[in-house]
Amino acid sequence: MTLKSLWKLGKWIFKALVVVFVISLVFNLGWFVKWIYPIKYGETISIYAKEFDVDPFLVLSIIKVESGFDPNAKSVKGAMGLMQIMPETGTWIAGMLGIEDFETNDLYNPKVNIRLGSWYISKLFDTFGGNLAIAIAAYNGGEGNVSQWLKDGRWSGDIEELEDVPFKETSNYIRSVRLVYSVYEKLYNHKWPYL
Repeated sequence: MTLKSLWKLGKWIFKALVVVFVISLVFNLGWFVKWIYPIKYGETISIYAKEFDVDPFLVLSIIKVESGFDPNAKSVKGAMGLMQIMPETGTWIAGMLGIEDFETNDLYNPKVNIRLGSWYISKLFDTFGGNLAIAIAAYNGGEGNVSQWLKDGRWSGDIEELEDVPFKETSNYIRSVRLVYSVYEKLYNHKWPYL
């Protein structure tokens, strides 16, 4: 075979592979979407979502939006780990949970981070009467800020009024978490696969 014929064969094989890939997407999109929306840390999420009575898909969605599943993520503001917990918040939560030997670097440990984050989501749900939008807003914008917005009427807490949320970052965060949450629920038929 000549170099020219090898080149033509290589191009043909590449085109064939692209066609096979596109056809597999058309006829079996589920695997591709699951590749984009994976369930990572599923067993750990299961343990703490059950312990603190939170929806595991919500915990998973927050992790995906916050860190993209990077346990070593650190924001410019200093939030750490999978669920991007601020060191002060992590120390406070650890105290509430009776964790005596907690150090802020423990927030890079997926099990610790998911445990603390799941507890915090549960607490926010309790604080705000089970309202998903408000709990998500408080996770991002701070419990004190959200309480003030609700108290002074700047935001009603209604998901349909996200344009009223004073922090644009928080309104975008609510939209992002809700979108990822709905994709996960539909993709896995509302059934958490690790129970």
